[in-house]
Amino acid sequence: MGILKRHPELMQLPNNESTLELLLEAAQEAWEALDIDLFKHLLETMPHRY
Repeated sequence: MGILKRHPELMQLPNNESTLELLLEAAQEAWEALDIDLFKHLLETMPHRY
């Protein structure tokens, strides 16, 4: 799930340092929520490059 789906309130906040901190925290949360199987699948379906 994307950052704005998890935290739609970010769209209404002012463009300042405080909001940036909240955005960075939300991005970290979204990154940690990604399933490792997603990355495994992406790796397995990449064409081999030589």
